[in-house]
Amino acid sequence: MEQKHCVSPNNLAVKIPAWFPKPPGAVATELQLISVGIAGLNPKAVYETSAPERRVVPLNKKYVLVMVDPDAPNRANPRHRYWRHWVVTDILGADLRAGKVKGHVLSDYVRPSPPPHSGYHRYQFHLYKQPEHKHISLSPKEKPSLGSWDLKGFVEDFGLGFPVASTQFLTKHHDD
Repeated sequence: MEQKHCVSPNNLAVKIPAWFPKPPGAVATELQLISVGIAGLNPKAVYETSAPERRVVPLNKKYVLVMVDPDAPNRANPRHRYWRHWVVTDILGADLRAGKVKGHVLSDYVRPSPPPHSGYHRYQFHLYKQPEHKHISLSPKEKPSLGSWDLKGFVEDFGLGFPVASTQFLTKHHDD
């Protein structure tokens, strides 16, 4: 019998952007967030989904890790979507299997720091398979600013396709 997990958008359902690549056979139109029992959030809907698929990372392939905040400065008006928190390229599959994120850092890690009174922010990690013999970089225009990063353009420019793995967590300002 297939194991089921309860998934709840917790008032956080968002439309998946039309440009975001979907795996074959995908029909979801809303991002489904796993409920982790955060006080004060009331689920509007509950979905059932299968247990996450586990994949074995080939040792000799390279990967790109991206961490973004799509809710900057807040969910109601995310005018600085996507806030870039971390980008690492050339991560070897062998290092990923060992739990190490070693590679070429394009954007240094910036810890989550939602502004006061901005509500919950989603912090998303996307792992992409890096095309062979492809040098990935940020343009001179992208480097100085972290906010309003064109994630779609980055993914398309370097032919990254659909993420091989994604996850996210929620947090808010410590005084909220």
